[in-house]
Amino acid sequence: MIASPRINIALALTFVFILVFLVFRPCLDNGFVNWDDDVHLLQNPFVQTLDAKHIREIFTSTVNKIYIPLTSLSFAVEHHFFGKQPFIYHLDNLILHMAVTALGLLLARRCGLSLTASVLAALIFGLHPMHVESVAWVTERKDVLYAFFYLLALLSYGSYVQGGKKRCFILAVIWGFLSALAKPMALSLPLIFLLFDWYWQRRVTLIVCLEKILLAALIFPVIWVTYQLQMRLVEIHFPKSFLIWIWSFTFHIQKFFYPDDFVLLYQLPKPVALFNPVYVFSLALFLLLIIGWWVFRRVRLLTLSLGFYFCSIFFLLRWDQVADVNIVADRFMYLPSLGFCMLIATGLEKIWQKTSQSSRRGKVLSQGLLVSLVICILGLLAFKTNQQILVWRDEVALWSHQLRRQPGAATALVYNKLAEAKELQDAEIRKDVNKLQEVIGLYHMAIEIKSDYADAYYNLGKLYTRLDRVDLAEFHLERAIEFDSAHFEAYFLLGRIYQQLDRPREAIGAFQQAMMVNPDNRELRQRIIQAYQEFIRAGQAVAFYEREKERLLLEEGDIRQ
Repeated sequence: MIASPRINIALALTFVFILVFLVFRPCLDNGFVNWDDDVHLLQNPFVQTLDAKHIREIFTSTVNKIYIPLTSLSFAVEHHFFGKQPFIYHLDNLILHMAVTALGLLLARRCGLSLTASVLAALIFGLHPMHVESVAWVTERKDVLYAFFYLLALLSYGSYVQGGKKRCFILAVIWGFLSALAKPMALSLPLIFLLFDWYWQRRVTLIVCLEKILLAALIFPVIWVTYQLQMRLVEIHFPKSFLIWIWSFTFHIQKFFYPDDFVLLYQLPKPVALFNPVYVFSLALFLLLIIGWWVFRRVRLLTLSLGFYFCSIFFLLRWDQVADVNIVADRFMYLPSLGFCMLIATGLEKIWQKTSQSSRRGKVLSQGLLVSLVICILGLLAFKTNQQILVWRDEVALWSHQLRRQPGAATALVYNKLAEAKELQDAEIRKDVNKLQEVIGLYHMAIEIKSDYADAYYNLGKLYTRLDRVDLAEFHLERAIEFDSAHFEAYFLLGRIYQQLDRPREAIGAFQQAMMVNPDNRELRQRIIQAYQEFIRAGQAVAFYEREKERLLLEEGDIRQ
């Protein structure tokens, strides 16, 4: 009895689900890390309460200058029901990754791949260690969530193009809009729709163009919220800018096909010059890709794979090194790698078909070798993924791995983050001055590398405050403000120090500065009011603090004590 195609697909999906879950299961034991998990979740006031007011704020605010309301809403739902249990957030990330992998399998089938090749493509995607960052890092919920809706949009669009069902186009637009609400990378969707129009041999007409314009008009305003906050003037300098762009273009491809080692922060190779072997290799690889595409341009899946990669990642490719900490990143390759997965799987299937034409003995030998090769590839990917998940076990493991593997990348930041992690990891360490010497040393190493590093000065000030070393605390907090006049946390903590030293006018001045640089921070306002109330109860400078407390309460529109 021959199983129906639907049963075969269901069995294939079950197999893929189980394998991906088993390989990624260790991430369920991981915790949060001090790299954006605090900003996006742990200290994000908008996700702490699931009510109409906070939901409205989620959809009218940004996080780290990124508009990702759907991602923040998912955190709010989890926080409402489960609090801050890391297991739940990691589990949901893993479930979404499994769903994306399954949708990748279905997209491969819609692109004409056999079920065997589709399963292999899905496994390469689902088990690849380059995707660990997007799955094992809670903050990167936006990657797996946007990819989920992105692929739903593509599959619905495929049903529309190949089946002519107009409701499927409406669904594609809806899924695309939700993808944009999860992460701005969904900006590429109209271009990807055009690419698949070509692949599915759809004739370009006015209606086809209007469809893309409609989708772009719907999602662009969502993307613009993020873009206008991060927009800057890029200075192009030849050949440096060209070399950086080529390096960032080829870097992700190199890492995908040769997954040797992965870190959170990658260093731009220096010097940026033609005589640097790294840039010579990148340029050679880029030219090889162009030549290879031209020679095999009749292979439609090759064009689809390269086009899918380029169209979905091109706006992340850098022309300079000023942009931000991440010039390149593993997570940038999460969805753009899908086309390459399909290309590899199809290539292996073609080899299998060629071996079928050999003699019986040669066929058994060659096919046996091919099966062994596929098992080895998947096994190595699974092993590497399993090892990489341990890197994200906690923040100490993450930053220690960074320093071991690539110490030159954003070193001052890494030392500062590692010190924060070690300080928070063990409650006993936080009480023992001797045990804190390593932490203090790490902060000083960060300052030694970057003498104007405000965050390191602030962290030292906070640490000395806890140790009741108010003289050292005051010095380091003042240095933090000197190098970052918008550091409202440093102003607030310095105000507390001044209160402790019974210097009310300076305390009020520091609190006022904190509010001036961050006037919309309601949590900060409440902390300052609470500080005033504490000192009013203690009978210290009642007139100063009472007047300031009342002023803040009146501004808040709430006169409750």
